[in-house]
Amino acid sequence: MDIKQEQSLKRLLKKLSALRATLKNDERMLLDDLVTNAKADVSAHVFKPASAEAGADEVGAHSLNWKPILPTANSGADEVGAHQLHTTVAHPADANEVGAHQLHTTVAHPADANEVGAHQLHTTVAHPADANEVGAHSMTIVFDQDKEEYRIK
Repeated sequence: MDIKQEQSLKRLLKKLSALRATLKNDERMLLDDLVTNAKADVSAHVFKPASAEAGADEVGAHSLNWKPILPTANSGADEVGAHQLHTTVAHPADANEVGAHQLHTTVAHPADANEVGAHQLHTTVAHPADANEVGAHSMTIVFDQDKEEYRIK
């Protein structure tokens, strides 16, 4: 996290702490859970296959019930006709209008090798990340009861 992001995060936590002071207890608990339990929220979205404990009612409630719509005795010629695709052209197209919709593929100037190389994506890693560096990018937000504010742990 760069310096600007750290400063933005500190400002945001200060604003959240001020907002927390104006909330009722139940609202404070919800805000605390939202801010401090982000990792728990992410883990709650992990795909878990259906277990044997899932009841038939629950499984059935998630099934897709698809039935084709079949014509009924009341389907008249008017209703069928209303769903037809009409392909008649209102007016024939003239050559100028057709030409205006053509895609022109001529290149204004041929690309040189330097320009092409500048648009390439280079995927080599300058140095492999070690565990300490990866750990330095993780953070935990906690609520300090004494200061009554959120802070980074």
